[in-house]
Amino acid sequence: MLTSFAVPVGSPSVAHARRRAAVTLAGWGVDPASVDVARLLVSELVTNAVRHAAGWAEVTLCLAGTRLRIEVRDESPRPPTVEAPTASSLGGRGMPIVAALATRFGYDHVAGIIGKTVWCELDVSAC
Repeated sequence: MLTSFAVPVGSPSVAHARRRAAVTLAGWGVDPASVDVARLLVSELVTNAVRHAAGWAEVTLCLAGTRLRIEVRDESPRPPTVEAPTASSLGGRGMPIVAALATRFGYDHVAGIIGKTVWCELDVSAC
């Protein structure tokens, strides 16, 4: 199963992406616990796009068996970084959260296309 949707980069885009992902995954029969984790992963990836890109972000969800792949494409060529934030840091926790919850994660640049795709994979189960 596959779906993609665009979100404008701005403050309501994270909530929109999170809701859209939850509705889609529930419709595909993904168990509620996995939907919750996927919502958090979508939130973190879209938040990075909102903070570091301009214009738009595109979210793609792909479910193949029990493997869910979440992709967020944006216009920024800057790769994501996994930082070790301090207790007083105001940011920098998104990618460590993705690294902790996802089975795998990474990013790709596509030749001839502006920007990058940040992705993660999660093992999910069906209801």
